[in-house]
Amino acid sequence: MKWIRALYHFTQVANSIKQLHILNLCHCNIKIDNILVEQYSNGFKDILIGFGYCQKIKQNELSQAYNSFELNEGFAQSQVKPYNPYKLDLYQLGMLLLTLITCLKIPNKIKNVISSNKKNIFLRIILSQYREQYNTELLMQSEVFDLIWDLLTGQIEDVAQIFHHQVYNLQEVKNMLKDLPQTGNKKVFQIEEEFNNIFIRKNEDGNRNDNTISINKEFNNMLKSNCTRYDELIQEIKFFCDKNPRQIKERELKTRSFLFEMKTSQILQHLLYCFGKNNSEVFDQNIFGQTQDLTLKVTLKYISKDVIIEEGTDDDNEEYLQELEIEEIQNNIEFQIEIVMIEELKQSEIKSIIFTPIKGESIYYNNLIEDLSRDLQKII
Repeated sequence: MKWIRALYHFTQVANSIKQLHILNLCHCNIKIDNILVEQYSNGFKDILIGFGYCQKIKQNELSQAYNSFELNEGFAQSQVKPYNPYKLDLYQLGMLLLTLITCLKIPNKIKNVISSNKKNIFLRIILSQYREQYNTELLMQSEVFDLIWDLLTGQIEDVAQIFHHQVYNLQEVKNMLKDLPQTGNKKVFQIEEEFNNIFIRKNEDGNRNDNTISINKEFNNMLKSNCTRYDELIQEIKFFCDKNPRQIKERELKTRSFLFEMKTSQILQHLLYCFGKNNSEVFDQNIFGQTQDLTLKVTLKYISKDVIIEEGTDDDNEEYLQELEIEEIQNNIEFQIEIVMIEELKQSEIKSIIFTPIKGESIYYNNLIEDLSRDLQKII
């Protein structure tokens, strides 16, 4: 996510935490999964949810209540040391902003670099991991990274200090602040066009282009080479495509959804082709369930890249910074896909696809869906 758009969402969440702290309440479970984004005709509003670990406590008191941080670290409740819930909220806000910008899973060993106050190493690790993950450079203002670092290391001691940070003196940020929603129904910074649905038109069979013919041939070869039950799968695909899609309204779709002016068989072929490129074993899975709807279920391997960190490394050790090692981690992501018909556009037979996670870490699931979406746009 672009840093300015990430800061747009972060600022709303930070303001919610500010209001909670005024009431002597701490959230203690700030993360992407606990943020809902309401979409209006003219804007977006972030809503903080997930108050299961919320605590009412005075600012000068310590807590030993079980919280999401200790849960994620694998500590039993009896092992929880006294901590300041207000500082925990600030730390989690720093992690939230970092995750919004990079969509990276931050491992515990990188957290050790934070606790050791090794800012240069931490920055180089994040930049290196981002480059390895997305094959591009991370573009972010230095003031934004400073805000993240100040939150993670406790240099910001009160949530109100966030809004006095130097990042909010940047002209781009000032422009964004002018349009922050106050009532949940106000024009938002210029990001709305980034959330528009993606409309894809497809030539009919008689006028297919060379790329379409190539995909058909590659897909058929992919099935023959990797599927041990080729004939059976072909019959399942035909039976699946004979079903009628469930009808939904376009407003029920998530933002940036695909709208296909295509036959069900064409959509399915492109989906399976994208699945099979890096997961050839998917064709031997029981993809098609016994449902009336156009629903299929798959488990795909998603390879994420992590940085290997050695203990006791100096913050100014340039040789170490230049020779960071990257390790690959395999994640199994199970999710459901449904092909649906758009009710308002059914005369044109406009369809879409709905992805629903079943099993696997949310950040890797989100990255996988983004990769699949890019692949679909490239081949169609």
